[in-house]
Amino acid sequence: MGFYINTASAMPKKTVMKRSIWNRKKIDIANNLYKVAHWVVGCKDYRDIPYNTKCTWFIDPPYFDGGKYYRMNNSKINYWDLGEWCKSREGQVIVCENTKADWLPFKPLVEMNGQLHKTMEAVWIKEK
Repeated sequence: MGFYINTASAMPKKTVMKRSIWNRKKIDIANNLYKVAHWVVGCKDYRDIPYNTKCTWFIDPPYFDGGKYYRMNNSKINYWDLGEWCKSREGQVIVCENTKADWLPFKPLVEMNGQLHKTMEAVWIKEK
């Protein structure tokens, strides 16, 4: 929601853009809630997830190279253990990283322009 109320923002916002645009966006959100009402979203250690359900798993940990700069950084992540956990998930699995990581066989996706340098975003996908 924080990204949706202010498009093209680098961070989620709490304040709504122009009121006329927000009214249209509220209608759009209401008309599409059925698409996501069944989603379960969490922010926790992967080892604390007690189930392995056939679903779509979207996994976006702090990056192996560069993740030390995040508030919730990569200092306590065993990426090879995380990789095995990702491979063991039931259903479709999508894991985000950059091409400097080797804990899964990531494939380049898109080049991104950061504040200081460019990075190549990468993805590993296991189909259902």
